[in-house]
Amino acid sequence: AMAGDVVLARIDGEYSTIKRFFPGKKEVKLIPDNPECKTLVYPLKQVEIIGKVVQVYHPVRKKKARE
Repeated sequence: AMAGDVVLARIDGEYSTIKRFFPGKKEVKLIPDNPECKTLVYPLKQVEIIGKVVQVYHPVRKKKARE
């Protein structure tokens, strides 16, 4: 994954999260698109990239009929 990619990351082999990936020399920043969520910072050895998000599917919802 490259800097800025949206990834599925596993932290410490147990916790997974979907965030934007920004690797550094000693640590990784995982930054959410949602401003209400916190940025996560971990040492490189604690983060495993499981995959890269390439598309998000939002099913079409039917609009309610107007009365």
